[in-house]
Amino acid sequence: MEENKDKRINAQSGGLGDETIVFRRQQVSSSAQPKPSDDMQNTAKLQGGAVIRPLKSQTPQRPHESVQKQKPTQSQTLTPMQQAQKRQQMLRQQQTTQPAQPTQRAQGTSAVKPQVPPQQQKPVQPSAQRPLQQRPSVQQSQPLQQRPVTPQTRVPQSPAQPKSVQNNAQAQRPVNIPPQRTANTSGLVPSNSVVSSGRTGVSKSNLPAAKPQPQKRTENDDFEIDERTWARKAYLSKRDSAFVDSATSAVMSLVKAMIYIVAVIAVAVGISVFIINTGNDVFKFVVDEKMVTVTIPEYASIEDVSDALYDSGAIKYKWAFNFWSKLKDSGAEFIPGTYEVSTSLNYDYLRASFKESTRRTEVRITIPEGYTVDEIIDKFVDNGIGTRDGFVDAIQNYDFDYPFLEGLEVRADRIYRLEGYLFPDTYNFYQDSSEVAVLTKLLDNFNRKFVEEYYNRCIDLNMTVDQAIILASMVESETRFADELGYVSSVFHNRLKYSASFPYLNSDATIMYAMHHDLGGRPDNMSGDDTKYETPYNTYTNKGLPPGPIYNPGLNSIKYALYPNESNYFYFVSDSVGRMLFATTEADHIKNINTARGN
Repeated sequence: MEENKDKRINAQSGGLGDETIVFRRQQVSSSAQPKPSDDMQNTAKLQGGAVIRPLKSQTPQRPHESVQKQKPTQSQTLTPMQQAQKRQQMLRQQQTTQPAQPTQRAQGTSAVKPQVPPQQQKPVQPSAQRPLQQRPSVQQSQPLQQRPVTPQTRVPQSPAQPKSVQNNAQAQRPVNIPPQRTANTSGLVPSNSVVSSGRTGVSKSNLPAAKPQPQKRTENDDFEIDERTWARKAYLSKRDSAFVDSATSAVMSLVKAMIYIVAVIAVAVGISVFIINTGNDVFKFVVDEKMVTVTIPEYASIEDVSDALYDSGAIKYKWAFNFWSKLKDSGAEFIPGTYEVSTSLNYDYLRASFKESTRRTEVRITIPEGYTVDEIIDKFVDNGIGTRDGFVDAIQNYDFDYPFLEGLEVRADRIYRLEGYLFPDTYNFYQDSSEVAVLTKLLDNFNRKFVEEYYNRCIDLNMTVDQAIILASMVESETRFADELGYVSSVFHNRLKYSASFPYLNSDATIMYAMHHDLGGRPDNMSGDDTKYETPYNTYTNKGLPPGPIYNPGLNSIKYALYPNESNYFYFVSDSVGRMLFATTEADHIKNINTARGN
């Protein structure tokens, strides 16, 4: 029926053109018609290349109103291809610009819509792609903006309308108000408007929607387009992606290697500290020597002995003593009793000290202050410890590791390298101890007594440690009473400070030291001829300090050598009882000499 109606309309219009725009209207009751929004009233709508604006009036168009005939415009003379291009251009402008304000048309112009009887109206089926939206009502009083109509457009008319209206509709293209919708971004005709071709009969609404084509990547473009979201993302080629992956893998490998190295170092340090501490407790390389009392119970086992040694402080690790003793134990029983042992004894010596068959003979030796190396060697040899040649070789050649020996410059005319550093004290030794073990114990004691403060004081005095010990040995040998140590030290310091006026220290003790070493004994009294004795240690004929210390000083002599009393003395002489007489000038010194000799 609809097809026959279209044929009749085409026959009446006389074949106006190749393309026909068919407008269908769905009947909607006036009560259910939605109120058009302001946006809808002010926004231009594009239908088939024509600009259609909604009417502001909500009153439906009455069928008896006529449609004025539009004046032909330049667009009516365009070809169909040019009209299609112009419609596309208008669509692109509509997408990129804001909706234009509706223009007012001249008063008195009215637009007449063809009316279809209710019984002949056929509702338009909604598109498969989009649901059909309600069309807003139009006001009768609001004129509709005219647009050019091509000659090919055929306008359907209702048979119930008057003939004058139908003839007028053939000259002017009726306008159908489309439902409100947003701008079509795809460039396609809205799906709810039916646009057909007069020749082909193909509906444009049935054409498939054009797919958005991805943008082509240029040579210098570092981005790619995501077709799903049309988002511009950073583009990485396969080569760049492989480089990033390899760099990330290299960084992760480096981090893992660093973690592994740190873990290995931490474990190695922990194991090293454990081994060093255990080895030092077993062999007693570096320990603070002191005498402790150990009580061995009757029928004591290895565990009992280790408990007694640990409680007394002779050892630090009971498990190490048990393990070492079980490896090297000879099977002899421990003799019960109370023992006094040194903390410097290793595990073998400690274990052997409590057994009868291997019990070692212990000797207590006291080294007085002011003893020389020769006197100390004689004392050890006389007590059955070591030999003289063994001691001399160890003193001159053995590499002892102590801070006070660092940087020690030994002159060729120095008698003993370690003279002055064998600290005088009382010691316990085993008769089978080696020369190096004995000397190590004496040097350990000096290292404990010569504290860090004394190193700093040497720097303040612009002296080396060896020079301070040489001076302390001279103070030790010249002084008999402790209260005179500070003044004797001040005389030597004053002469060294004013060396231009006092180039010689004039100490008898230095000559006596050389004579004792060369002749095997020191003279009881010095004579005038003894001051001319040929030796590098003669401070009457050689300027400054002697080549090395002349005695092994005690702690008091070392302190006063570093911290002398304040005085202006440059001379001293001892009387018959050993008391010193001090003088500032040479005349006063001669008077003191006469007084000391009883003249």
